[in-house]
Amino acid sequence: MHPHVIQFETRERELQREMQQLRLPERALQPERERQAGAPSRPRMALVTWLGAYAVITIILQFLGPLIAEWPLALRTLLLSGLMVVTLTFAVMPTLTRLFRRFLVDPAH
Repeated sequence: MHPHVIQFETRERELQREMQQLRLPERALQPERERQAGAPSRPRMALVTWLGAYAVITIILQFLGPLIAEWPLALRTLLLSGLMVVTLTFAVMPTLTRLFRRFLVDPAH
């Protein structure tokens, strides 16, 4: 065989191996709705998030409201939103998603 033919065949095999590695998993080709079976329903997740945020904001205002009542609005909002996000992220939402696991998964999936 000629050297340039061998080089071409070798490069072709290398490209085929690379293409094989780059192929998307079969599930990546499935419709979005099928792939997310078991994922929380967005409207239900929004409802549970709202419940958690409502509870956290109420508790923060109950205890800190009188102490920060004289603060400028921007500072009160900054403190309230910061405390709410941290509390929701690390304490409230993990607990609520566990408690409402069955409710969150849309039975239509």
